[in-house]
Amino acid sequence: VSAVTATDGLIIVEPSINFTTFKFDGSKSTSQVGADIYVQANYAQCNFSADKADEVWITIKSSEPSIGTGDTYSLKAVETGNNTGKYQVKALTENNANAINDKIIQTLEGDNLTVSLDACIKDDVKQDDITDNISSNSNIINEAPSLLVTKESEVKTAELGDYVSYSINITNNGQ
Repeated sequence: VSAVTATDGLIIVEPSINFTTFKFDGSKSTSQVGADIYVQANYAQCNFSADKADEVWITIKSSEPSIGTGDTYSLKAVETGNNTGKYQVKALTENNANAINDKIIQTLEGDNLTVSLDACIKDDVKQDDITDNISSNSNIINEAPSLLVTKESEVKTAELGDYVSYSINITNNGQ
């Protein structure tokens, strides 16, 4: 018998949760007001099923008024594949000062969102609470342009064929 070799690999999944880009390829510390947010949680301890993707409960909270809306939304994040221990979810947000129970996280400019990893979902119903404090924050900013267009003329009325000079002013009050 000639030599036999075997190679095995190990990937360590450190418990964490982060706001990410829409491609889930990097962490984000800020989010645009009214834009969807994306979250990735890493928690191998919730990996119960070897043959299907598992799920975890996460909660997204807005800061309390007067900074934010005080809105809270809990939802399931789905494992990225069998036995990965990585869970992803997209959550809708809306620029609104009122916390509404509508499956959309209400935010305001200057708000601070906190996401926490709360529980493992086992067999679609049983939940194992996560006692570790695994959370992350994202500041809500407004980088959208806010254009103001004004038009002024030297004359108030004109007739067909009259020469009229206009001044058009554009002001960006946004970022």
